[in-house]
Amino acid sequence: MTCAQGGNIIKSLDLTVDALLRDESVPDEAIRLMAKPLIPAWMYTAIGNLGWRRRAKRYGVRKKLHDRPYQR
Repeated sequence: MTCAQGGNIIKSLDLTVDALLRDESVPDEAIRLMAKPLIPAWMYTAIGNLGWRRRAKRYGVRKKLHDRPYQR
């Protein structure tokens, strides 16, 4: 992997393999490294929103994305 977070995955797996070869449990650091998200939450949301907008445009309902039909 080329992203910085990919390095965390590789390091986590290396730590896990080393521990298991020594017949030890998975280190806490390996668990912590693997738990880190690959992309920030804001980027995940932005990409998701882009997908919704593109699909809405494709189906001709882009102007209806912000409609709130059930709001009182």
